[in-house]
Amino acid sequence: MYEYNGELCSIKTIPEKTGVAYGVLIYRLNHNWPLEKAIHTPIRKQKHPVHHTCILDGKIVDVEKVAKRFNLNSQSVRRRINRGETLLDVVNNPVRRPGGKAKIHIEYKGQIYTVRELSEKYNIPSEIIRVRWHKGWTAAKIVETPVMKGKLYTYEGQQYTAHELYNLLGSRVTMSR
Repeated sequence: MYEYNGELCSIKTIPEKTGVAYGVLIYRLNHNWPLEKAIHTPIRKQKHPVHHTCILDGKIVDVEKVAKRFNLNSQSVRRRINRGETLLDVVNNPVRRPGGKAKIHIEYKGQIYTVRELSEKYNIPSEIIRVRWHKGWTAAKIVETPVMKGKLYTYEGQQYTAHELYNLLGSRVTMSR
């Protein structure tokens, strides 16, 4: 806690009250600047870009690794972080490629997954994950809510959904009425 204008403030509330960027304030305080100087010194233009790092899957990595992992442009990631976006915002709201689906990245239990990765790890069809995400479900609710099974089909004594049967047999499936 820091004393600012006669009241005790957390490090998170000072930027809201002063307009100083959170990252700038943390940097200055970590470099032993007095609080008043850290708040009131204007930010100067940098001659060289800052080497950004992020915490991804519990590890400190540079922006290039984040960009590569989520198939994003590293300059775009750096620029958006400079504007104050969080890493989760950057990866969840990428610039959409013409004709492509926007990539969705979901943070669950401290890990960030693409829809495909989440689908494979938790055995949930990717379309169900997308629908639940767009409905505003939390990551925990998306993963922990059981998938309702549709009609079951019997094949060689085993019960399968249409999706499972198609994955098993591929194009040999024909539907008859």
